[in-house]
Amino acid sequence: MYIMVSKYDIFELVYKNRAPMKPVDVVKEFNKSDEDYHAIHKQLRELVAMGLLRKTKYGFEVDVTKKTEILYGIIQHCLKNNVSYNYLLDKNFAAFLSKALQREELT
Repeated sequence: MYIMVSKYDIFELVYKNRAPMKPVDVVKEFNKSDEDYHAIHKQLRELVAMGLLRKTKYGFEVDVTKKTEILYGIIQHCLKNNVSYNYLLDKNFAAFLSKALQREELT
């Protein structure tokens, strides 16, 4: 079964690494094939656009801010408690929860 690496998986790896990482390094860390390089590079650029990583001449690295510290804390809490942070951080899931919690009765 093939499992794609999420942008939050990549963020967690780069944050934990505390040093710039090139896309090829990320591919190797997740034991992915060369065919996954472009998808991972795209996710790294998306993380830059979100303000979570920055691109330098040495690679991609975490832009340590309150936002990135909070996100990393959420991911670590989820990992320690066996909760899928990918579902928790999904904007569609958050919208669903918001709508569901506005109802008088929740089942």
